[in-house]
Amino acid sequence: MVSTVKQSESNLNARFLDLSGKDPNGPSHWAPVKISRQSIEEAIARLADRPVPANGRRAMSIVHPSSAAPGLGLAPGVDVVINVLKPGESTRPMRRNANQAEICIRGSGTITVKDKKIELSKWDVCNIPSMQTFTHRNTGDDLWVRLTYSNAPLLEKMGVNYFEVDPKPAVAVPRLSERHRATPWESGNAEATRRMPRGNWSSAKNVPENMYIGMTTNRKTALILDVDRRPTAQAAVITAVTSWSLASSGGGAGRSFLLT
Repeated sequence: MVSTVKQSESNLNARFLDLSGKDPNGPSHWAPVKISRQSIEEAIARLADRPVPANGRRAMSIVHPSSAAPGLGLAPGVDVVINVLKPGESTRPMRRNANQAEICIRGSGTITVKDKKIELSKWDVCNIPSMQTFTHRNTGDDLWVRLTYSNAPLLEKMGVNYFEVDPKPAVAVPRLSERHRATPWESGNAEATRRMPRGNWSSAKNVPENMYIGMTTNRKTALILDVDRRPTAQAAVITAVTSWSLASSGGGAGRSFLLT
C-alpha cells in the first residue's frame, strides 16, 4: 500500500507488456575507443585554467560515444573522471554511495577518509568505500591529477545515486543497549560459555537491577544472570518455563524476555 501519492500522480496506471514468446534483450557491445595522452593532458590544462568551484572539485568525465544518460560513463556502469587540484587547494567534504578507486597520475596529495589519511603520489592507487566522508588536499608544489573510477553511472541508471557535500557527522549508534553487555561467546569468555546453555540471551525487564535472564534456544530453561552474564548463586536455574513473550527494549536496541 502506498502511503503518500502526489496529486499529479494519483491517476497514473501501470502498463501490461506481453512478453509471450519473446527472448530477453541481450547485452549491448560498445566499440573500443582510444584515449590519447595528449587529449588527457589538454583536459587537465583546461581544468587547471578554470577558477576553483564552490565545492573545490575540478573534474571532467571521459564519456564513451555509445553512453546515454542517465549514467554517462566510459564503460557500461562505470565512469572515469579526471580530477585536478592546484597546490594548497582542497575539496569540501563529500559522501556518496558509489565506490571509487583513484589512480594518481601527477603530483601528490592527501585523501582524508573519515579519520584516516592516505598519502597519494604518482602511480599510487587507493580505494574509497561508499558512504564514507572524504576530502582531497594538494600538499605538493605541482598540479595533483587523479583518475577516479566509480560505479556512479550504474547507480544513476537505477535511480539510486546519492551524494552530499558537507555531510553531517554520522551519529554513533551503540550496538548494545545500555544494560546489555556481550554474551560470553561474544566476549570470548570460554569459562562462562561452558557454564551456561547456549541460546538466545537478552536483558529482562522483570529482573532486579544488574540482573539478567538468559533464555535457551529450546525455550524450556532460563537462567538468572548477574551483570557479567554469570549465573547468580541465589537462583541459578529456572526450569519448566511455560509462558513467555518478547517485547521491544529501548527503541529497538534489543529484545527483552518477559517471563509470565
